[in-house]
Amino acid sequence: MPLSRLLPYRAWMRSSRTRLTLLFGGASLLVALVLALYVDRLATQRIVQARGEALLNVSRPIADALAEGLRERERDVTLLARYPLLTAGQLDSLPVRAYLDDLKQSFPDYSWIGVTDVPGQVRNATGGLLQGESVRQRPWFSAGLQGLHVGDAHEAQLLAQLIGSPKSTEPLRFLDFAAPIRSNDGRLLGVAAAHLNWNWVSQLVQRATSGPWAPEGLELLIVSENGTVLHPYGQSALMRSVATPPALGSFRVLTWGAQGDYLTAAVQVPSLTAQSLNWTLIVRQPLALALAPVSELHRLIATLALVLTGVLMGMIYWIAQRFSQPLERLARMAQHLDQTGEGAQFDIPANTLEFAHLRDSLRKLTQHLLESQKELRLSNQGLEHKVEQRTQEIQLREQQYRSILEEQSEVICRFRADLTLTYVNEAYCRLFALRREEVLGSTWSPVVYPEDIERVRLSLSTNSPAQPVSSVENRVLAGNGQVRWFHFINHAFFDEQGHLIEWQSVGRDITERQALEQTLQRVSSEQEAMLDNDLLGIARIKDRRVVWRNRALERIFGYEPGALLDQPTERLYASPEDHEAFGREAYATLASGQHFRRQMPMRRANGDTVWMDLNGVRLSEDSGESLWLLQDITEMKQYQAQVEHIAFHDPLTLLPNRLLLSDRMRQAFALHERAKTVTAVCYLDLNGFKAVNDQHGHEAGDHLLKEMAKRLLEAVRAHDTVARLGGDEFVLLLSSLHQSEEARLIIQRVEKAIRQPVRLANGAEVQVSTSVGVAFHPQDGTQPGQLLALADSAMYEAKRRLKVPPLNEATPGGRLEAI
Repeated sequence: MPLSRLLPYRAWMRSSRTRLTLLFGGASLLVALVLALYVDRLATQRIVQARGEALLNVSRPIADALAEGLRERERDVTLLARYPLLTAGQLDSLPVRAYLDDLKQSFPDYSWIGVTDVPGQVRNATGGLLQGESVRQRPWFSAGLQGLHVGDAHEAQLLAQLIGSPKSTEPLRFLDFAAPIRSNDGRLLGVAAAHLNWNWVSQLVQRATSGPWAPEGLELLIVSENGTVLHPYGQSALMRSVATPPALGSFRVLTWGAQGDYLTAAVQVPSLTAQSLNWTLIVRQPLALALAPVSELHRLIATLALVLTGVLMGMIYWIAQRFSQPLERLARMAQHLDQTGEGAQFDIPANTLEFAHLRDSLRKLTQHLLESQKELRLSNQGLEHKVEQRTQEIQLREQQYRSILEEQSEVICRFRADLTLTYVNEAYCRLFALRREEVLGSTWSPVVYPEDIERVRLSLSTNSPAQPVSSVENRVLAGNGQVRWFHFINHAFFDEQGHLIEWQSVGRDITERQALEQTLQRVSSEQEAMLDNDLLGIARIKDRRVVWRNRALERIFGYEPGALLDQPTERLYASPEDHEAFGREAYATLASGQHFRRQMPMRRANGDTVWMDLNGVRLSEDSGESLWLLQDITEMKQYQAQVEHIAFHDPLTLLPNRLLLSDRMRQAFALHERAKTVTAVCYLDLNGFKAVNDQHGHEAGDHLLKEMAKRLLEAVRAHDTVARLGGDEFVLLLSSLHQSEEARLIIQRVEKAIRQPVRLANGAEVQVSTSVGVAFHPQDGTQPGQLLALADSAMYEAKRRLKVPPLNEATPGGRLEAI
């Protein structure tokens, strides 16, 4: 019958087996709970970080596209104000009306384009809207008289009834662009203005945030400088529900009133216009969607912790029972010996070596008890002699002790209750670069790291006559300026009344051990957090073969479970060359003890390309194994590429836009500094395009523009750039020219290609020509904007003269050419 059935309940609760079971079972449950909380916190932080960075990556290209679009519309109004008929004072002429209508048709999101005279009367406008009306009280008119003006979004007033309200509940809203019209002698003639429909912004945001690459539940807000939510309309109350928005270029979790918690990021729309609107782009995602993987992790960790705790408690109880039964029998025999004084046979079977030693020791103790008493009496007789002899030995050992202290590599010191030092050894002086006479009589606190002083004092306060020894690990300030970790064993000495006399402290340098423990703890925590994470592929690699992997790795690469075990890693790379190049770079870095991280394309089982973020660390120098974390970032790469293409290319012709052209120009100019070559900037538009557009329609005009873009690309060299700035205006960037005459040959090919007839979809055959203006780097200027302005002016001069002058060599002080 088990002992637990014979003992009363209280005695059973005090038994060894029960206490061991409760102790280790409780400890197991506590450890499981702590690990679960730590893994939960770490996973939440990492997922919030990754999702926050994804929101920033989504918002930045959208902000750039908004800024570039505003700058293009500002440039349209600037060019309108320079239109020759307007600068000549013909504000209400029919050609001006045709030019305004053509400009509106080239960009349908313009709701109204018009020109006014100085008193504020509309002299000409698209569709004749507001013609003859006074706009003197409108803010854009007064601002346009002073200079270039870009006005923030506002609801339509004069035009609302003329144009008509949209079908949606959102009112008609405009962005204002205005510029002064001046004659050639600088006299103010009026104002050129345009109202851009806010629908342009809504469409741009819709294109950028729709599609499978956009994060689930993504919401985007455009906030003006005064805190008004411009997009979506009527949501200004949202911003009032947020106490403090995130800083620009950052992200954090915010509570949006009754809507709950959102992961929120904020970026500034760049200022590329003369007047900055200071728009802020706020992107948010419901926190529940952002942290969806964490909920699954919660359930898995809780289940594992409960199962593991139950199994451990059962095992511990069984083991405790096995070990406690012989001890309980031995305890009863010892109790019998104490009560009766009679010897015992101690014939208990010994299941373990330790218990056999204990049983035999008790047997011998009983047998030699009387012999020990006899020997005790004999020893008392020689006690006095031994005391004298011992005194001499103590004095000798005292001398030996001091010698040992001085020769120790450990730091040793003694100090009084007031913490003043009474002794330090040579190791102490060497560590802190101090002389002994400078130290004695002062306190030890100056050599202790300031933040650890309170910890040391608290450890010393725990010493007592019953527990005179304590230990503490703290940092010290070495004489060479380094901060070192030390493990100190502090021994307190008390008198008979329990008063503290002195301390002795022995310290050992554990800096390297502390660093190693922190590294091991971090690596262990990271491994435990990631092993069951289905978002990351994890593999242990030896000799470039997979010796262990988690389920996510085979799922990401499209392999059946177990298919990658003991397989060479070469089958995961796009090519053998990628495999060899990665191995040379990665394993050299791991051999130096550093982490290695790289984003690169790899290959799935079906041959498809998958972009991976790889992060590796060497596990052991002896085993040669390394641990790799792999995350699928294919969708992020595809989304980045699409957003970058939208931001840097013209949507109709797919040619580079002004933003990409500026970057190509800076690259070409940098090449000139090394190769000493010439770069030509050619500004051209199509003569006769408006007639084709008016006679055959916008679809025919779009077809003609795309055909011209194709011919321009075929006419220039492979490394040259063809860009479209808007309407029928194109720019050729001809780089690596050894002399300016080379540009003439290329432009002649361009003119010939453009003059070739074009057959439209309706069967009609049309023909256009071109006017070209050229500026050279570095003769005419060194800045992209400067050269574009010079080439633009040269093009208008060529259109005015309607002839092709000779291309002259450069002259000092810069040159402007018209072809």
